[in-house]
Amino acid sequence: MTDIKTTKQRFTRQELYDLVWSEPIRTIVTRHGISNVAFAKMCRRHEIPVPPRGYWARVQAGHKAARTALPERGLGMSEIIGPGNDRWSSWNAPQNLIEIDIEPPPVFTESITQLSDRVRELVAKLSWPKTLTAPHAAIGKLLSADELRAEKQRNSPYPSFYDAPLFASPFERRRLKILNSIFTGLHKAGFQASCSGKDPKEFYAQIGQQSVSFTLDGSKPDRNGYRSSTENNRPASDILRFEISNWQRPEGIQLVWQDEKDDKVEEHIGEILVSLIVAGEMQYRTGEERKHIWLVERKAALIEEAHKRKVEEERQARERRAKAEKARVDRLLAEAVAYRQALDIRAYVTTVTQENDKARDPVPVEALTKWAEWALKQANRIDPVLTKAFLDPMQDEDPRDELATPA
Repeated sequence: MTDIKTTKQRFTRQELYDLVWSEPIRTIVTRHGISNVAFAKMCRRHEIPVPPRGYWARVQAGHKAARTALPERGLGMSEIIGPGNDRWSSWNAPQNLIEIDIEPPPVFTESITQLSDRVRELVAKLSWPKTLTAPHAAIGKLLSADELRAEKQRNSPYPSFYDAPLFASPFERRRLKILNSIFTGLHKAGFQASCSGKDPKEFYAQIGQQSVSFTLDGSKPDRNGYRSSTENNRPASDILRFEISNWQRPEGIQLVWQDEKDDKVEEHIGEILVSLIVAGEMQYRTGEERKHIWLVERKAALIEEAHKRKVEEERQARERRAKAEKARVDRLLAEAVAYRQALDIRAYVTTVTQENDKARDPVPVEALTKWAEWALKQANRIDPVLTKAFLDPMQDEDPRDELATPA
């Protein structure tokens, strides 16, 4: 069983739940180096109930104190929890990946069909507006900006179509109504929706920690931030197409709705909400599976890289040792030659001295002595025995091979 009373930084939801109900939070945050605010935010984000005020006092007094049950993991939320901007949910390999055992990915026993049915029950309890009377905040921001553009154009002595409202045409109003229904429905289901820019092409549903992108537009979705006079009169009957355009396109759910003669996109808001929410959850599940595969492959690659480095280091060490050994032998031979040369010099000095003694016209003793001293000095200088150069056999070794040098 995992010892949760350590400085561990990653937890499953169950482990974190067990931890917060095992000892006071002030003790936990001190041990793990987390601030009270960050820890509380982490628990709230992942729906980890914490003991109420006075809980530990009752426990210390010997009274029974019931735990609040751990709720089911939220859709699109991670099973693995870590402090600080959910950095543990990113694909960052641990520094000691080679040494650790990779945990298996979460097991999801619920099929996509069962998941869709569960989400469908959730969505069936919701309602969403069909008009723009009380728009979602993101849609209201687009409408407010559009009103300012319209007022500017009305008050301008030289009105330009560059200042024309972007969402005044029947087509654009219908598009915003559908988006408003989707955004509001997601909000009521406990999720968020967003868009960016004054004339957005793409929209985002935030399902837990997963961002699911989608589009809703006509056959010519070229949005450049202004409308021509023709576009400002675009009819609501122009075909609209909704598509979940996220990079992960899970099988088993519908991703596209398009206007048909007697079947309009707005008649499928509930189905669209179900698909967006299910897509977010399936994105998390698929991500966990892919992350596990990536970690396994990354670990194997690191092991192979380490093996190659070791093989290369051993090859280089062998080459260095061979080079050093050759240098030692060459030096040994050079020392032997130098020794013989030293002996030859000494013998030569002796011979010269002896011959000088027998010569009819000998070299003056002072000059011969001076020369002999110089010659013997040279013999002593190159004599490896006298200089003890032979006692330094390791001078050509590479320090990196000290432990690897064969005896």
